[in-house]
This record gives sequence, C-alpha cells and structure tokens, in this order.
Amino acid sequence: MILFDAARNEVLNISKSEISSQLEPNRKRTPSEKSYYLSIFVSKNKKQIDVLKEDPLITSSFINKMSKLNADENKLYFIELQTKSHGKKHIIYMCSPLYDRDQKLGYLWVVKDLSYFHEQLEKWFFLLFIVSALSSFASFLLANHLSKRAIEPIKRNYEKQREFVSNASHELRAPLSVFTTSLEVLEQEMDNCSSFTKQIILDLKDEGRQMNQLVDHLLTLAKTDQGKIKLHHVDFSLKEFIQSILEQYQRKEHERFFHLDMVDEPMLVMTDPSYLKQILYILLDNACKYTEHQGQILLKAWARNEKDVAISVSDNGIGIPEADQPFIFDRFYRVEKGRSRKFGGSGLGLSIAKEFILDQNGTIEVKSKPGEGSTFIITLPILPS
Repeated sequence: MILFDAARNEVLNISKSEISSQLEPNRKRTPSEKSYYLSIFVSKNKKQIDVLKEDPLITSSFINKMSKLNADENKLYFIELQTKSHGKKHIIYMCSPLYDRDQKLGYLWVVKDLSYFHEQLEKWFFLLFIVSALSSFASFLLANHLSKRAIEPIKRNYEKQREFVSNASHELRAPLSVFTTSLEVLEQEMDNCSSFTKQIILDLKDEGRQMNQLVDHLLTLAKTDQGKIKLHHVDFSLKEFIQSILEQYQRKEHERFFHLDMVDEPMLVMTDPSYLKQILYILLDNACKYTEHQGQILLKAWARNEKDVAISVSDNGIGIPEADQPFIFDRFYRVEKGRSRKFGGSGLGLSIAKEFILDQNGTIEVKSKPGEGSTFIITLPILPS
C-alpha cells in the first residue's frame, strides 16, 4: 500500500509536470520527473497519438489496449498488462486533459511500470512467510524440548510415589496379618472379658479389616499402574455366579434385605471371574455401607443387547449429590469428609472397579439422587448363544 501510494503521487506529479512541459517546452525538469515512465499524447479526436516518453517494455502493449481502458479524467488506475515479449506487467496510469489557455488540445496519458516493485514485494512476502514458518517450527521444537525437561521431574516423582505405595503396601501386610491373628486369639477369650474390653476388641477388629482392605486396594492399584494385572478370561454362566455372591452377602449382612432380579435363561460372559467378583464386592460393600438398617439392596442382571450384558447394584440409601457424581471414580475422592469418617472407606474402591471394567472392555456408570439411593450399572461383553 505504501509503494502504491508513492507511485500514485509520482504519477500525479509527472502528469502535472508533463502538462507543464508541453505548454512550457523550455521549463527545466526536476529530478523526480526524470523517473522512468511512459507518457503519451492523444489528440482531442483521438486520431493523433504521440509517444512523448517511451518505456520499451510496455509502450506497444499499452497503446494497443488504450481503447479498452477507463479514461476518466484525473483518476488513477492499477492494472495488469500482458506484453508479448516481457510477460505480465503491473502498471499504474492516469489520463489528464491538456489545455492551451481555454482550448482543449487532447489528453495526456502517464503510465508507471510497478512490476519491479511488485516482484520485490512478492519476494519479501515469500521470504517473510518462510522466516515465519521456520520461526514457528523452531519455537515448536524449543517448546517441546522445554516441556519434556519440565515434565521429567514430575514423572520421576510420580514413579517414586508409585514405588513407595507398592513397597509400603507390601511392608504393611505382615504386621497387619499379625495384628489380625492376635485379635482373633483375643476374640476366643472374650467370655472372660468385661463388656468394655469386648467392645474395644470388636472396634480393633473392624479397624484391622479396614486397614487390610486399604492395603489390598493400594496393592491392586500399584499392580494396575505397573501393568502387572493379568486377566484370565473364561466363559461362565452369570446366573449361578451372581447367586453365589448374593448368598454370601445374605449370610454376612443380616440387617439388610437383598433381592435378585434375573431372567431364567443362562447368560454366558467372557471375563475374569475373580476380578468380576471383586467389582461386585466393592459395589455391594458401598451399598451396605450407605444404606440404613432394614434397607433394600437389589442385584439385577439382564442382556442389554446381543453384544452386552448389564449388571446393576441398587440401594435406597443416602444417595450421591449430582455435583459429585462425575468424580466418584477418581482415586481417593470422597463425597464428604465427615460422611467418609462416619462410614469409613478410602476412596479407592470405585476407581479400582472402573480400572477392572475398562480392562475387560466394559463400562460403568452411576445414577443417584440424594435421599433416594444409588444405582451402579456395569456392562460386559456377552458370548453369543
């Protein structure tokens, strides 16, 4: 735009000076007027054409095209001119009337070739594009290098933390086993103890059970992170499998009512039964934990379609707030700290369940309303009958 304006001003000055030089032949030219340009005089009747100043690159081509060009007086035009021997040219021109006193003699066409400046401008733009592209690529490489260097300490710390969790879980297993065995021995002597002592032993046994569960969960997560979990997929009947798990819980949890809802048709699934049992234990434990005494717990299984089977665990307990539902599968997440202290738990069970389900190409989701209860639904691939 700056080059265009500069050329425009030059053509305007040349046009004025050319008119003056035609009317005043003896007037001396200024340096700017000596710039290379083409000037053509056309008579009033357009029959006489005189080239006053010639540009050999564009003269003949421009004269041939003059009849097709706009010729509004004192207006500036920018066009592309195709020449026979020099290819495409970018020119700027204007047409001004020429008077001798009050008599109109004809028209003066002044033409300026901008091809050189146009080519240089294109080269500079291309060079600027190349430099910008190279700078962007260099910036990307530098940012990638710096980000890798920045994340390296984080990765090392994460690996150390994971190794610590694994080692600590292994080291805690031995003393916890001794602690649990000692409590079982004391439990056999409870008949000779006071009621206060009996309650302490029962509380310690409950704490020991929770500690064992926490250590098991930590070990499971450590194995999952390290890729050491080996799933052994076998096909088995889901109906008998779920019935056996529910019978165990009915014997264990006398203060809650368990219900089973399944079709009579046997459904064969391809998965690891030991890990599926652990998933159902986690879901049933949570259902019992957050459901009051005499509460209802429903275990249901059905074929969702020809490819998937669904298993749900529902309760009529305290429910989960909607704002917390997207995060309950995150590790160590607890809905409310006060509620977690009351009911126990480490916030690891659901994250483990999700890891196992995803490893078996399944899904897990939750539907819950505070005060009405929760329903956890898992889906697994089903074998075609």
